[in-house]
Amino acid sequence: MNHRNPHFSGIRLAAPGSGIFVRLLTIASAATLLAIGLMFSLLALALLLVGGLLGFAFLQWKTRHLRRQWNEGLRASAAQPGKWSTDDAAGRVIEGEVIDNAEQHSPASALRLPACCDSPRR
Repeated sequence: MNHRNPHFSGIRLAAPGSGIFVRLLTIASAATLLAIGLMFSLLALALLLVGGLLGFAFLQWKTRHLRRQWNEGLRASAAQPGKWSTDDAAGRVIEGEVIDNAEQHSPASALRLPACCDSPRR
């Protein structure tokens, strides 16, 4: 039962030509496709870079007032060492002063020992 398909009997499958002209044409087309791909990738990279810079500039421009207020607050707090101030969501200002005494950090005050137990034994 060796049946031949009549539709494919007249078609011969041949390997592509292996002459020098065909090889040069293949190399030229591959180089052209590579150059076109590189060109589009550089264009995409340039567009992303310009878009990122424009986005960064827009963000800086929109937040310039916030940064100015932030810097003024930092300068004001640097002028008064030991003072701090915060604003909460309700608009209240909470101010305070930091007091740092070396006596508060002694081991005796941390344990809250009576005065008679502070001194070392003789």
